[in-house]
Amino acid sequence: MGAIFQLIPKKEWVKCKDNADLHSCSSKTREFHVINPAPTPLLCGEYYFTKEEISPWSYSKYSDPIEKITEMVKVDVKCIKK
Repeated sequence: MGAIFQLIPKKEWVKCKDNADLHSCSSKTREFHVINPAPTPLLCGEYYFTKEEISPWSYSKYSDPIEKITEMVKVDVKCIKK
């Protein structure tokens, strides 16, 4: 997954507005096509990659754990048998 993540250019990532839910942010993404570079690829098909911001551990007793999606991209991963 890390190898695929590295292939996604910064310009493809869509910023999610504060308090945006997963659906509203995913509807703004464009599809990016990439070929899985793994010799025996396991991840093939369409996936959403997200960048997230989490609440610091030191704040855990003051609020519910929240993972805030800050950026998202839709990736169509093509696999080629070698």
